[in-house]
Amino acid sequence: MNRPNYCTQNEGDCKTCSLANDGRDCRQNPIRYYTLAEITACLATTERTARELLNSAGADPKLDVRAVNPDEVIPWDWLVEYLALRAGCSWHKLDELLR
Repeated sequence: MNRPNYCTQNEGDCKTCSLANDGRDCRQNPIRYYTLAEITACLATTERTARELLNSAGADPKLDVRAVNPDEVIPWDWLVEYLALRAGCSWHKLDELLR
């Protein structure tokens, strides 16, 4: 996970920081990453399938589909790209809608 350069709390884990609120960090910036555990729960699928879906959406570098690490952090843009492919629209348009 990329720790924000202004972070002084919680080792850079914004999602569990006491200063975060309503999906925003201590500086009111959107928290823009998800763990594989969150993604697999949302998609109601296995971790391997979630990794394969993200790879098909253009994850770079590719995720190891044999790995088991539910705490692995996935960037926002990979999720947006996957959702855009599923919705059949450009990811730029979908990203604007999700902000």
